[in-house]
Amino acid sequence: MEFARILGAAKIARNGALPAYYQIESSIRAAIEKGTLAPGDELPSEQEMAESFKVNRLTVRRALQELVSKGLVQRSQGRRSRVAMRKIPLDPFGSFAVQVARHGQAAGTVVHACALDTAPRDIRKALYLETRRRVLHIERTRTLDAMPVAVEDNYLRAEFAVPFIEKPSRAEHLYDSLRDHCHLPIWDVNADVEMRSADDIEAAHLDVREGHPLFALRLTLSRQNEPFGYTYVRFLADRFHFHLGLQRYPLSIS
Repeated sequence: MEFARILGAAKIARNGALPAYYQIESSIRAAIEKGTLAPGDELPSEQEMAESFKVNRLTVRRALQELVSKGLVQRSQGRRSRVAMRKIPLDPFGSFAVQVARHGQAAGTVVHACALDTAPRDIRKALYLETRRRVLHIERTRTLDAMPVAVEDNYLRAEFAVPFIEKPSRAEHLYDSLRDHCHLPIWDVNADVEMRSADDIEAAHLDVREGHPLFALRLTLSRQNEPFGYTYVRFLADRFHFHLGLQRYPLSIS
């Protein structure tokens, strides 16, 4: 990136009323707002920016800190600063694909596993299952414009497994398939919400560093007060902001 070219004729007024860090911040903010610097673009190192603006690194660092505090720039240890990706408002009980399409982005799903497995203890408890009962375990990654943004572990009672075992690609549109092939058009959702840090496996799937902040949802799906499914989904916290509401929904959120 030719940083000087992107910022145009931006110069620091040495004897001006505005401090140097604020002038740098304003120049970068203007480039972001105009779209000259796009979401995800890397910024030069502090040293490179200091040389470009002819200031010391502490001045550049202060400018970047201001941009980070405004949500315009993201910083992570060992990596260059980047222009922050715009957060997408998301209702986790609505259609992921439809919602992100409203913001000009294409949703995708990668299915990593779709098989019957012994239910872990917490899943047995959530689904009211006896010891050693099996469940259908579906592991998925959700993407935006082919970039991973969420990882999911979905568990279904074994009686709903056949359509997915017969055709694993149905797991790409999990909830539509439950409606169309398992006759579950209406369901209730109970949700638990938490913030957490990505472990090594989640970090690998999401192409982020271990410890990256995640927004985690645990969803229990029920029909007539009988739980039949459980979803544990972890979203990149810097890509979405959420509106949560609990109510009865048609089953079409894949």
